[in-house]
Amino acid sequence: MTEPAATTEQKKKEPFLSKRQYGIVGATFLFTFVLLVYIFLTPFSSGGEVVKISVHEGESFSGLLVKLEEQGIVSSTFLAKVSGFLVGADRRLMPGVYRIPKDVSYISLMSVFASKDFDPPKTLDLYSGITINGIANRFKQAGIDSADRFRRLLFDSSTAASYGIPAINFEGYLLPVPISVLSTDAPEKVIKRLFDMNSAMFTDDLLDAIRKRGMSKHEVLTLASIISRESRYADEMPRISGVYHNRLKKGMKLQADPTVQYAIGELRNRITGKDLRVESPYNTYRYEGLPPGPIGNPSKEAILAAVYPEKHDFIYFVADTKGRHIFTKTYEEHMKYARQYHQWLDSLDITR
Repeated sequence: MTEPAATTEQKKKEPFLSKRQYGIVGATFLFTFVLLVYIFLTPFSSGGEVVKISVHEGESFSGLLVKLEEQGIVSSTFLAKVSGFLVGADRRLMPGVYRIPKDVSYISLMSVFASKDFDPPKTLDLYSGITINGIANRFKQAGIDSADRFRRLLFDSSTAASYGIPAINFEGYLLPVPISVLSTDAPEKVIKRLFDMNSAMFTDDLLDAIRKRGMSKHEVLTLASIISRESRYADEMPRISGVYHNRLKKGMKLQADPTVQYAIGELRNRITGKDLRVESPYNTYRYEGLPPGPIGNPSKEAILAAVYPEKHDFIYFVADTKGRHIFTKTYEEHMKYARQYHQWLDSLDITR
């Protein structure tokens, strides 16, 4: 005779797990919890007192993990990736320089990259015509770790020669544009970046136009650097270039004030008669033709103006009182406006 089947009420009273099974589950959970705490929260050595990690613009979180593994800071990119997901580092990562303490866990490491405690990139506004000395000063002021080495490389003749520059330094061969840098950026990479942007300007078409003018790239950069220092207005540059091309064709001295400023080694609001007599191959009041090399780093607009000057008959120009220039064809006209400009300087008590 078979026993009657258990009622629905009896089935509901039966435990889901036995005491032994509950014990196994509890032990497994505790073991897993302790393991996760050990893996993600136990500190390990990052390899030094403080390690600086640079994250550049556009760098991905995955790229950061590879960098951390290559530098021996983490042994498992998987654990770092999971930790990054847990604290939000994969979503909050920003360009900058992060400082990693000596002893960190995966969670605390990733928390560094999820925080706002980092040195952000610095944007350096390198203006048209700025000299390599000026560029070096900008990097020093920005607090770049290797600013002194950066300056030495800019003036190093062997480094310039390695780039194929026919001069003793990088003057004129770096494109002056606003750039974003990190405090840990290697000077070699920054120099190459600015040099490559300058080189990219010289397309096959532009080089062909330069050859047709009977000029070299070095001569174009030299003329463009003078144009850059003469005016900050791009629309004036082709006209200024036309004046200098006209003077060169006539065998006249360029008589460009910026070359005198470069020769005496300082910027001045007013050039004196004594300044004009300074002995230097860069003094275009004393020597005909272009100076030996650029007197600054010309902008894209100045380079194009040097190659494609405006066609006109002007051979003189002088500054007006608003920062632009007045162009003339005769010396008499030129002197008229030059006297007006110097009277204005006198009214402002500007003597240097």
